[in-house]
Amino acid sequence: MINITPSQPSEWGKAQVVALYRPNIETLFDILKVNSANFLYPFDLKKGQEKHNKFREFLNKNNLMKSKLVN
Repeated sequence: MINITPSQPSEWGKAQVVALYRPNIETLFDILKVNSANFLYPFDLKKGQEKHNKFREFLNKNNLMKSKLVN
């Protein structure tokens, strides 16, 4: 088991570890309302998954994905 301790002092600092989560049905449960602070438009699950897949492909293609955690 790998023990990871969060230690990044700010969101604009250099990230040591980045966790990616593919949007899925639970992403839609009442947290992605248009009026929330994070989203200006209704969340499109299919489009979010497509963007995530393209980003992950980019990381893999450029050898930037170092490890994969799976449930």
